[in-house]
Amino acid sequence: MKVREIMQTELVKINKGATYKEVAKMLKDSGVSGAPVVDEDNTLIGIVSEKDLFRLLFPDYREFYENPETYVNFEEKEKEIMTIQDMKVEDFMSRDLTFVYPDDPVLKAAALIISHSIHRLPVVEQGKVIGVVTRRHVYANIFKKYLGIE
Repeated sequence: MKVREIMQTELVKINKGATYKEVAKMLKDSGVSGAPVVDEDNTLIGIVSEKDLFRLLFPDYREFYENPETYVNFEEKEKEIMTIQDMKVEDFMSRDLTFVYPDDPVLKAAALIISHSIHRLPVVEQGKVIGVVTRRHVYANIFKKYLGIE
């Protein structure tokens, strides 16, 4: 089974230059937890997820241990969202791109999803995003085809 057989071609894409607020609204309105980020030519340049949105509100471990007092006032942290709402997606998206090609085996997509602890993989052809496969969709199709589980 190939990725092209199960990929979703109707997908949410985030355009380069979108703001934090626009990304949050697009993810909420579409009901997805993440999406590929593309430039004006539909070339994949990153991935953004709800996790990336939350990361801006919390420190990494090193920052926390160096200045824990800065991060214990959660009411103040909530107010920070107002200061980051205009931040561009390029400043907080993940640039560590993991993707598949349409003719890759579905089990390759499954292996990448597991090994990288991710939920979705963009499907790329000639650098352009043409679809996406999600963890749930990959496993549902594998279980259906090989185990007969509907």
